[in-house]
Amino acid sequence: MQKMELKLNGKVAFIDFETTGLDPVKNQIIEYAVIMYENGRETLRESQCVKLEHGQRLSEFIEKLTGYDEDYLNAHGITLREAYERLKEIIGFDGSNGKTVIVAHNCQFDASFLDAMSVKFDGKRLEADFFDTLTVCRTQQKYGNRLAECCGRYGIVIPRTHEAMNDTEGLAKLMKALLNEKFDYYSEFLNRFGYTERYGKPKYLLVGVEYFPQ
Repeated sequence: MQKMELKLNGKVAFIDFETTGLDPVKNQIIEYAVIMYENGRETLRESQCVKLEHGQRLSEFIEKLTGYDEDYLNAHGITLREAYERLKEIIGFDGSNGKTVIVAHNCQFDASFLDAMSVKFDGKRLEADFFDTLTVCRTQQKYGNRLAECCGRYGIVIPRTHEAMNDTEGLAKLMKALLNEKFDYYSEFLNRFGYTERYGKPKYLLVGVEYFPQ
């Protein structure tokens, strides 16, 4: 596979999580995928399943969505703490070597789970910069902005959605397409997340992010 280049300096982490639910405090990740870029070049990609913590269950909906069941996760996954420590190592969001830019589609969702793990295991909030491709796509078109739909506008095909690495690969390609279209998107929406007015501002707010109605 030919590696894609991205016209950005510094460290950029494309992430996607599958989870047991929507609440970053009450629920947990069950799979992560990360693709790292440094100074425009891909340096690492990794995905891993995560065991269920005590009291966590998979609903039938999540099983159908992700293709995983509890037995598989508990047999093949690592612990949540191990997942967090590995993500911290890969992404480097402790601030020691400058801030990593964390990119996700609906970044509020994925980053809030990462932030909640930072609080749970390290007792502190996440130190990073954030970029949300969903916010950018909503400036172009208000509806039809799921990851696969946004990718489809640029001819990017995701073979199977809600499989973390497939989604992360699509996300990285979408980011490149957006910045090729208008590089100013990066400075305009770095650490700025849009939210749907009818639902209001998210309850779990990330440090350093400006929220605005879209």
